Amino acid sequence: MSYQALYRKWRPRRFQEIVGQEHVTLTLQNALLAGRVAHAYLFCGPRGTGKTTTAKVLAKALNCLARQGSEPCNECAVCREISAGTSMDVVEIDAASHRGIDEIRELREKVRFSPAMAGYRVYIIDEVHMLTSEAFNALLKTLEEPPAHVVFVLATTEPHKVPLTILSRCQRFDFYPIGLEDMLARLREVAAGAGFKVEEEALYLIARAADGGLRDALGILDQAAAYGNMVVTVDHVHRIMGTVRDDLLDEAARALAAGRADRLLHLVAALVAEGKDLRLFVQGLAAYLRNLMLLRVSPQQELALAPGERERLLERAAEFTREQLLHILQVLTRVEQDMKWASQPRILLEVALVEATRPESGSSPAALARRVEQLELRLEQMIAGCVNGFVEEKDVVAKDVRPPEEELKAGNTGDTSTERSQARKNTAAGGRGKKQAATEEVQPTQAVKAPLESGNACANGGITLDKIRQRWQQVLDLVRSKSVPVYNYLTHSWPEQVEEGCLTIAFGLDDMFKNLLDTAVNRRVLEEALAVLFPGTWRVNIVYGNAPPEERKPDEPNEHLDAATAIQLFGGEEIEENN
Repeated sequence: MSYQALYRKWRPRRFQEIVGQEHVTLTLQNALLAGRVAHAYLFCGPRGTGKTTTAKVLAKALNCLARQGSEPCNECAVCREISAGTSMDVVEIDAASHRGIDEIRELREKVRFSPAMAGYRVYIIDEVHMLTSEAFNALLKTLEEPPAHVVFVLATTEPHKVPLTILSRCQRFDFYPIGLEDMLARLREVAAGAGFKVEEEALYLIARAADGGLRDALGILDQAAAYGNMVVTVDHVHRIMGTVRDDLLDEAARALAAGRADRLLHLVAALVAEGKDLRLFVQGLAAYLRNLMLLRVSPQQELALAPGERERLLERAAEFTREQLLHILQVLTRVEQDMKWASQPRILLEVALVEATRPESGSSPAALARRVEQLELRLEQMIAGCVNGFVEEKDVVAKDVRPPEEELKAGNTGDTSTERSQARKNTAAGGRGKKQAATEEVQPTQAVKAPLESGNACANGGITLDKIRQRWQQVLDLVRSKSVPVYNYLTHSWPEQVEEGCLTIAFGLDDMFKNLLDTAVNRRVLEEALAVLFPGTWRVNIVYGNAPPEERKPDEPNEHLDAATAIQLFGGEEIEENN
């Protein structure tokens, strides 16, 4: 006898042997027991999920001469003929090759004849969606009112192509993709029954590759067993499917996490040299990174993983941020689609991998937003260095500040410019003048307008609203050095009230900047700036108010940096020209 493929040899012969479709088999069994069998059924679902197999088991159960409850006996002459495909009362029609109106007219003539041996004539029409419109119309009347001895079972993978007039005349059953555990159990059973030596990890690989179709899984197992002479290993499965080994996918993931585009390009070259399909590599890498993303977001997520694989993936997922994984998966998904039609898919893949190593390099709105965010962060970090230096030297600067009269005299004699020049030189040399120069740039008018108050003036009520209004621009300058967004919000506000260390600032009615500013982080920036200029503990209250007492326009930032600020931001030293 010729060899039978595994999926044919191990085809279920009873309802209880059908894998992963309990919602279908239980309903049909109860209908058989209650005598409530419909005249037409429609089985829908992906390929390899048991639609035709269930139809044949139903045909046997309807016609079995020694049925045991709802299960066929598989021993009587009728069951054996149906299993062998030789029964005259069970007709299987392939609608893909018999799709015309003539075939359906012939079918209509035959349904009038009574069964030859059993109680029902069962017509199984596979891929019914392939029938023409005329054929569907010819079938419609027969399907609506068939003879009492006829049962139609229509099977399709694309139910949306079946006319509604047909759908409404059938009981519909949807077959789901078979779950991983159910498929693994069936593969182990078949492998043991066939005498194969199988690695457990190879079964996981086969089950994932089958994508819910048991027939596909059995086909891969059959092929791998033939390749390995009854031995099935992970390497055998990768070779027959053309997929990439997990260690290479892990190497690619490590290179992506480290931003090593050179290692990725070397890996692509090696895969091409081995003759691998690059699209399969992209699909495998995307599936691998998807698992990393799920574990990064939810470490307890249930995944279809082989024993011991979860720990390794958790360790690898820790090397990525969520944003990195999302960006890489978006790039791989896009390039996998583009490679279908590309004449040179390798170039597309190499460009995509280089792009994936640099999340900020894309032209999408998300990439542009990331670049702007990084620039803002770097700018705030650089400016924060200046502000921190200013806060550390606050007490020293306060001691050096002279009364306004002396300051004006010093300004008339040129002392101020001399001191500032000397401070810039000290900054270039990396000395203490560096912090003082930063202080002068952050609050340029502080020494001229008013000296620093000492002691806890807020608690004593010594700080008045007029004093804060007079130095409000200095407050804004200091806030701008810490956070440009907070500074922008504050330019739309004005000091409204001061009471016991609490400053109330107001915004115009319906001003959206009020809500933007009113967060704990933003208030803290303003409170710290107030504490620098008016020592003490401050609280900020933000309200809506009437028009400000006077319209103020904040000073525009200086477009040209002086030497001290440039050195502070970018490093280097000041070079004096020798005339």
